[in-house]
Amino acid sequence: MTTAGQVAVAAGAAVMVSQPSMAERVENLIAIIGTLGEVLRQEIVVVNSRQSASFAPLLERKETLAQSYAEQIKAMSADRARAGGLEPGLAARLQAAGETFRAVVHENARVLEVAKTVNERFFKAVGDAVALKKRPVTGYSKTGAYTGVSDPGTAAASPVALDRAV
Repeated sequence: MTTAGQVAVAAGAAVMVSQPSMAERVENLIAIIGTLGEVLRQEIVVVNSRQSASFAPLLERKETLAQSYAEQIKAMSADRARAGGLEPGLAARLQAAGETFRAVVHENARVLEVAKTVNERFFKAVGDAVALKKRPVTGYSKTGAYTGVSDPGTAAASPVALDRAV
């Protein structure tokens, strides 16, 4: 039975593989938070500059880092009993990284919400303009003849494709 690590099988022989210490896990978490924060900052720049072609690679990177973050948090939670206390300097670095990360996440969410609202308003305006253009003109002609239907709801609807990638 191994308590200090786990056993891995390599080339048919049992090899002891030690688990990272809590301090190493915290260092990894700080690095992940920093990298994820940088990706979110890049995403803010891409959204603000409307460079949609640059968005997909950032999304992939963000998803990978978010998964690593979740795995690191899960491993730390499972290992909390063995952890003891963190060195005060490391705990302070983790807290500072967390506060910086929360600020970046908040700004990223705000920018994405604004972009989403702008896109929704744009597509609604386009859809309304297309529907208005397709609506038959009602009223009377120069000769006094009635020219259309009185119910604007009977005009044909026009399909509009929406891009929900924001």
